[in-house]
Amino acid sequence: MHYPESNHPEWERASKKRVTISRLLSFALISIMTYITYLFMLMYHFSPWIYGPFLLAYFSLGYLGMTYFVGMFFGFVVSLRGIDKDPYHPLHSAVKIINPSTHVAIICPIYNEDPRRVGAAIAASWTDLCAQFPEESSRFDFFILSDSKKVESFIQEEWVVHKLIEKYPGPPVSG
Repeated sequence: MHYPESNHPEWERASKKRVTISRLLSFALISIMTYITYLFMLMYHFSPWIYGPFLLAYFSLGYLGMTYFVGMFFGFVVSLRGIDKDPYHPLHSAVKIINPSTHVAIICPIYNEDPRRVGAAIAASWTDLCAQFPEESSRFDFFILSDSKKVESFIQEEWVVHKLIEKYPGPPVSG
């Protein structure tokens, strides 16, 4: 994967910092929880032969679970902040390297589905694509892959393809 040279080291340092903070917080939280469990086991006079292995397993599995929880929590917080407030999001350093003559295929597989619904979904997708990216809409090609076994479904799918081509002459639609 190619990163812009100017932003790569900074992003890598920020990523390592986030991982280190996440691991330290997980370690601190599970250590506190394990210590509290240890105090309760002492209070109820458990034998060291019982609470020793139990606390070891409790800490190990708890640390594993805590790292996932803390990671999800930090991910949730970062997602609430949004892309604009996250200076290390890859979109800020992304380089547009796509060749202008490149075409993108949008493949719509159908297997004994209602062709009118699929046609309506393709029409809505095309309309939305033209509205949001009018200058790049000509680079998208729609392909309908039919694996239907019923002859009636196949005929309806062909009809939908022809109607889409009539209604939207710009997007290349193939059936």
